[in-house]
Amino acid sequence: MVPALAIALAASLAGCANRDSITVGSIPDDYRTTHPIVIAEKNQKIDLPVGAGDRGMTGAQRDALLGFLDGYDKSAAPTLTIA
Repeated sequence: MVPALAIALAASLAGCANRDSITVGSIPDDYRTTHPIVIAEKNQKIDLPVGAGDRGMTGAQRDALLGFLDGYDKSAAPTLTIA
């Protein structure tokens, strides 16, 4: 009985020893590669249609323009173009 138990125990442990090895590619150790943070400027625009006979802005146009200008960073002094 003891030899059969020893054989069963040895067989079960032998199954644990046969593991498939997994090879992975190189893992970068530079934080700029693993966690890139990119900050870039982007142009923003607002389109306010103006009719040929218009003499002023509507309330909705004024609100849209003022809301757009609230996001303008005066301290950075980016170029503001009105066409």
